[in-house]
Amino acid sequence: RRVRQAMALAFNREAVAKRWPRSVAAHGGFVPPGIPGHVAAVASHDPYHAARLIADLAGDASSFLVIGAQFTEHVVHQLADDWRAVGLSVEIRLCATFADLDRVWSATAGPKVGVSGWIADYPDPDTFLRVAIEDKLPHWQHGRYAALLHEASRTNDVAARLELYQAAEHVLADEAVLVPLLYWGEHLMIKPWVAEFPSLPGVHPGLKDVIVGPRENGQVAR
Repeated sequence: RRVRQAMALAFNREAVAKRWPRSVAAHGGFVPPGIPGHVAAVASHDPYHAARLIADLAGDASSFLVIGAQFTEHVVHQLADDWRAVGLSVEIRLCATFADLDRVWSATAGPKVGVSGWIADYPDPDTFLRVAIEDKLPHWQHGRYAALLHEASRTNDVAARLELYQAAEHVLADEAVLVPLLYWGEHLMIKPWVAEFPSLPGVHPGLKDVIVGPRENGQVAR
């Protein structure tokens, strides 16, 4: 846990965000800005504290492999450089496809880190804090985290539900089992006479869902 926390503190998100188009440094939780329940500030960059956390560790506890896809190469190298700077021993393995990444991950024994991403299936914290965690960390178990998500799934109080998800974000940050690095955004240029253009990240609607008009008596013609 200390090593994971040190790794989270050592990474310079701002440096890599400058090299990744349409991205911003993820200083908040796993649920990104724009999705209900986003926690704005749970991450920090403190390499000095990171070095202190691992100063008395030796051997396999501080040596691991970083596995990522080739198109994330500069992110992987930034991670490796930042972690080496605080005293961790890091090797890199880049894969041509996500299928190769999954294969290498499954075949690699010992401490390892995977660089991946997640796009919301629907605009709700559940797709990040439940669906993504079950997909990316199928063997991770944490009693309080599971209890918070279970309670969030049972309540009809919207405000209370978001508070439960935000509490779960803090557990995720404290345990540092999944560390957000970047938020990636997609910006659309839409003409003013397009009155409705429902969209999710990476998924554009069919034309039947788009309302274009001129406006007539305050109404929009389909």
